[in-house]
Amino acid sequence: MNNLFIGRLARLNYFLVAVVLFVIVSIFNVIIMIMTSLAFIVMPIMFIAYIVYIFFGFSLAIRRLHDINWSGWLSLVLLIPIINLVLALILLFKRGTEGNNEYGSGPKTDIDIFGTLWPSRLNDTVQTTTQTTTPTEPPQL
Repeated sequence: MNNLFIGRLARLNYFLVAVVLFVIVSIFNVIIMIMTSLAFIVMPIMFIAYIVYIFFGFSLAIRRLHDINWSGWLSLVLLIPIINLVLALILLFKRGTEGNNEYGSGPKTDIDIFGTLWPSRLNDTVQTTTQTTTPTEPPQL
């Protein structure tokens, strides 16, 4: 769970994942409008979906702020109306710092939507090595 708020996120990955999350929430909104008679069932599900959306949204914003070399605490500005639009535009268009910064090495530039939502550090830390053994001669008596 810690990996969701650590590291850096490139602009393109940030944009694509934000669009995917927005589309998913929009689909849920359409479902609610269609199923108004079952609102007592659908509304709790939507509440949970919005909490998950907000959680991942903050995760993305924090990692994008890290790429700009700004503190992740600045993501709380997203809760302030009007000012949140300015920060959202900065996150979309401001170029990240080149090379390493205070929050780690440069983000990967390849597009990986699932890996962006749920980053795994296993690939970075686990290395498989193959050991080859060479036969040795038995000791001579």
